[in-house]
Amino acid sequence: MKSQPAKTGVFQWLDFETDYLGGYYWQHEGEGQWLRNQSSSIEGNGSWKPTDVPYNKQTVIKTTVNSPGGLITYQLNNPKAEQVYELWVDDKKINWWDNRIAEKVNFSAYLSPGKHELKWVLKRQANTPVELEIDNLVIPALPDSDQDGLPDGFEYVAYNNLTAHTRVSAKTTDSDNDGASDLVELEKRTNPHDADTDNDTMPDGWEIKHNLDPNTYGSVEDADNDGVNDHEEWVAGTDPTDPESFQKMHIDFEDGTLGEYYWQTSEKGQWKVVDAVNGSGKVLKPEVAVGETTWIRTKVYVTKESKLRFFLHKTKGATLTLSGSVSDTWASSIEKDWGSRGFTLQPGWNEIKFTYTQNKEAGYVELDTILIPATEDSDEDGLVDWLEVFHGGELTQYGADTDPTLDTDNDGAPDLVELEKLSNPRDADTDDDTMPDGWEIKYNLDPNTYGSVEDADNDGISDHEEWVTGTDPTDPESFQKMHIDFEDGTLGEYYWQTSEKGQWKVVDAVNGSGKVLKPEVAVGETTWIRTKVYVTKESKLRFFLHKTKGATLTLSGSVSDTWASSIEKDWGSRGFTLQPGWNEIKFTYTQNKEAGYVELDTLLIPALPDSDNDGAIDGWEYLFFGNLDQSFNDPATDTDNDGLTDLEESALSTNPKEKDTDGDTMPDAWEVLYKFNPLNFDYLTDSDQDGARDLEEWITGTNPRDPNDKRRIRIDFEDDGLGGYYWQHTEAGRWEIAEAKSGEGHVWRSVATKGQSAYVKTHINVPVQSKLRFFITKTSGGNFYLYVDGKQVDFWNSSQTKSRRSRGYTLEPGQHSVEFRYTQSEETGFVEIDELIIPALPDSDSDGVTDGWEYHYFNKLDHDLTQDSDEDGVTDFDEFQAGSDPTDALNGNSL
Repeated sequence: MKSQPAKTGVFQWLDFETDYLGGYYWQHEGEGQWLRNQSSSIEGNGSWKPTDVPYNKQTVIKTTVNSPGGLITYQLNNPKAEQVYELWVDDKKINWWDNRIAEKVNFSAYLSPGKHELKWVLKRQANTPVELEIDNLVIPALPDSDQDGLPDGFEYVAYNNLTAHTRVSAKTTDSDNDGASDLVELEKRTNPHDADTDNDTMPDGWEIKHNLDPNTYGSVEDADNDGVNDHEEWVAGTDPTDPESFQKMHIDFEDGTLGEYYWQTSEKGQWKVVDAVNGSGKVLKPEVAVGETTWIRTKVYVTKESKLRFFLHKTKGATLTLSGSVSDTWASSIEKDWGSRGFTLQPGWNEIKFTYTQNKEAGYVELDTILIPATEDSDEDGLVDWLEVFHGGELTQYGADTDPTLDTDNDGAPDLVELEKLSNPRDADTDDDTMPDGWEIKYNLDPNTYGSVEDADNDGISDHEEWVTGTDPTDPESFQKMHIDFEDGTLGEYYWQTSEKGQWKVVDAVNGSGKVLKPEVAVGETTWIRTKVYVTKESKLRFFLHKTKGATLTLSGSVSDTWASSIEKDWGSRGFTLQPGWNEIKFTYTQNKEAGYVELDTLLIPALPDSDNDGAIDGWEYLFFGNLDQSFNDPATDTDNDGLTDLEESALSTNPKEKDTDGDTMPDAWEVLYKFNPLNFDYLTDSDQDGARDLEEWITGTNPRDPNDKRRIRIDFEDDGLGGYYWQHTEAGRWEIAEAKSGEGHVWRSVATKGQSAYVKTHINVPVQSKLRFFITKTSGGNFYLYVDGKQVDFWNSSQTKSRRSRGYTLEPGQHSVEFRYTQSEETGFVEIDELIIPALPDSDSDGVTDGWEYHYFNKLDHDLTQDSDEDGVTDFDEFQAGSDPTDALNGNSL
């Protein structure tokens, strides 16, 4: 019997002898299908049979009818009785068969008048072939009961009634706004209330228009084999059937890139295009240290609701998070084999951000075939969308009518050029390497990659230095050096000052990587180093720092930071912005524990040592003159008249306004003449090992490099002498040479009892400006005074103590008296003087008589010593030799 419209007009009889299924609107659900079967039948040559149903899955076929009432009947054959079969009417199971039912049955059930949903279900519960079949199906309802040209089942699904539309009106109605009329969707068996029946993100109307299957997921298909999948062509608005019409949006990484989108990444870690672990091609793989996190993100303008898709492979020991406009997390404990992931993006701006954490060494993640449902340039103005919006504010900020000379950030590169180079037209230094984007673009450097320490022309001068100095970073013959790498053992050409305590040494790095600057000071103490530079344009001070626990480093001056004792820092770059003008840079170091230390390397100061190119170092010029306005046109200028020109003093870092920069009483010019360091306080040094200290040699006019040329004026009290000077003792106490109580050797000690005083005095003729120097040790129990030319210049009271402290007092050329006074207030108190240097010879005019004796008795040095001033028959010279008074014939004795 053939299937045909029932003659009664109220039912259909389907015998499945042909492909005709009665004209009803059939809907399929689940996996597999119900199809006409010609290989077997219950009666005749065909039957209705579920096919291609996976094990443990089900397949459903259903339709909705408007019945006048009657019996639904059919024959069922289930020969192996291993599968479950069900018939549902209006969500009620009215019959059910399994292996407890006979192989062949005839079924009938009454349908009341009205609307009914009929649903056949096959559940494949055994992993054996499905042999169930149905034949001679009678449905007590016509497919189009109101004869409006639309199947009742379609009308119920689309409009939930039979009166909303006819075939004519359905032709112009698009209920889901997918571009396909309801009538077309009826013909294509798609859902008129679901714009994307197969959920492949491509609307049914678009698929139908381009003869694609709207019922089959086809997002990754490529109908025209142009290398761009159908989904990309839908998003881009191109023709998926024309290989000449395409815009690529999926990223397969096979070309080693991340497509043409604008991506940002975190500072830590890397996102690399590498070979997949399974060897299937290129993938995107994040890399970062264990315990750390890295991210990558982009922003796209989506024109229509569509899906972000990608393939993911993940092992345990790593965490991946998707955030932004959509979100998901794959935790460290989760393992995922390659599989597709999809997330719906709404029209408008959408951020896509992947964040990766390396929880364990072995963990990793691979991403592949990322399909972003947006072109990188949605408005087709030649500019990447996110870059345009991220930097410009909106998609309409730039376009064909943009002024090509517009330079919003005044960095020397027009905005359109910056967008082309992916740099920020609103930030003069996109990569924050202190070199303006325009300058980097001009010299073909990358304005998006931190390149401050790079050296494009390999001339030994970093690109940053070349920018500051205005030289060409691509020309190895054009340079001026500013970075200090310490490899030559120096601190560059800048003017540095250091504290008295501690040292800042150029030494080998602990890790053996080269020379570094390393401060050294005793535990609990602090040392510092500083310079001052003139910065011509806003730029960054940079240096590499390595620090262990147990040491504190502070950066101060124009910028500041502190790395505390508890902080440990492996080698890393530090950067601080300096403003145009004078900037002080000062490092202060404290040794908190014995094992602590700090190393500094590759110090990049964004200023020339001599910014005005006048031959004088800026820091030196500013320190001593307060500005850079000094004229050094006359190379003979010598502000302090010490025999060194100002430019020579600049090169030596000495004080152009002070003849003795280091305060050791030896003039700078004299120290330079004899190749001493005029910045080192070293007056006790005996360079030629002749027993006379260098200071003595300067005062006496001898050669400190010639051991055969010497005259001593230092008194160390080791030979029981007082240096040949004429000393006068007054008061009851005395000053005597004795073994030191405070150390080894001999000293000059006060000898007095409680209540007594010990005064000692001499006169000298100082040839050049220099210092009276000595070491003093004093206990409590007495007052100590120093008088020069009758004036008190130093004093320590009875309660003050001194432990071998060096003292110095400047004496101008000419006659001077020097007097030490000590008053004993307690029995145990004392004062010791050692290493006494008197800046004058005992007999400066070499007349055989000490200056002190001549000054004491005649107050001059040119007295005629052949005279007999007291007319006692003895010449004054003989009186000196006899130790008598040349002005008193009786030598203090009365007649």
